[in-house]
Amino acid sequence: MNSNRLALAGLFLAVGGIVANAPARLGLAESPSAAEAVATPPASAPSASAPPAGMPSDAPPSDNRADSVRSRPLPAASFQYDHGQFVIGRIEQTLQESADLRGRRLEDLRDQLEALRMMMETRAAATQPPAADPATPAKDGSGNPNTGDATAAEPETAAAKAFEAVPLKPLSTSPIDRLALANNLFASGQYGLALESYRQLNPESLTPSDHRWARYQMACCYRKLGNPTDAEEIYRELASATTEDFISHQARWWLDRMQKRQRLEASLKGIDDALKSLESQIHGGSNGT
Repeated sequence: MNSNRLALAGLFLAVGGIVANAPARLGLAESPSAAEAVATPPASAPSASAPPAGMPSDAPPSDNRADSVRSRPLPAASFQYDHGQFVIGRIEQTLQESADLRGRRLEDLRDQLEALRMMMETRAAATQPPAADPATPAKDGSGNPNTGDATAAEPETAAAKAFEAVPLKPLSTSPIDRLALANNLFASGQYGLALESYRQLNPESLTPSDHRWARYQMACCYRKLGNPTDAEEIYRELASATTEDFISHQARWWLDRMQKRQRLEASLKGIDDALKSLESQIHGGSNGT
């Protein structure tokens, strides 16, 4: 409210300054010298050439503009007064509109608060349990021992009956499930547990392809666990089989890679031994000298 009043006061001062300078810009204000000249004309003696009283004069009739200027009201003062009244009226109108707007907003807030209070009371009444009727017997049989409510145990009994109606599924001991478990363990990186699961499979209950797959996975588990000897043994077994399939090709590929790695490791070991021998000879010769 204070900020609105300050803004309106500044607007009033600005309009007043414009109104005060308007007559000067429009050429309506008169100079002080002209006004004084009109108000107090100079007293001069009659000239010698002036005709006597009662005689006609050859001079043109005098101009009455001075009299009209003297009788006309000053336009600057009236203009400034009218505009000042206009600005004051607008300020009062703006203040009244602002007060009306704030009043309407206050009424809206009161209506919203009342609606919220009514909604909360309605919800509270809905959540409260209904009052017990004294004439109605208690459902637990305490009011009348012969009229106990048997529906109190219905949900529990219904759940028990539903559980009994569903037959329990026994744990599966099928080898295909054990094979799937071993495959999942291998895929999750549990190579030790996967190896034990593959070992516990019964070869007689597996198909030939599943048996070869289990043997191949066992070799991979040995290789992952750092046991190349057992891994190569199983790979050779699968590679030398009469059955040509994906597993036999994979076994040969892994054998080739493992053999190349062994040859490379042996070569590196020989180079390392030679370097150690040279270092010992160099240090031994330097110590002898």
